[in-house]
Amino acid sequence: MISFFGFGCAALWKKLEPCIIAERELRDVGYYLGYFEGFAVLSEKIGADEMNRNVTIHMRSGRMRLE
Repeated sequence: MISFFGFGCAALWKKLEPCIIAERELRDVGYYLGYFEGFAVLSEKIGADEMNRNVTIHMRSGRMRLE
């Protein structure tokens, strides 16, 4: 999933973060969309954009079988 969605996850989080923070305060729920925040941090930490490129290149070249 990170190799697919992680490519833009961190960038999307940076755009949505102010809205999510405001929503957390309105709902008084500190963990609102916490899974998304964690996923964005993880995808940036492991370099998901590079992982995505590598997987795509291998799939197109036939070096990675789709089963």
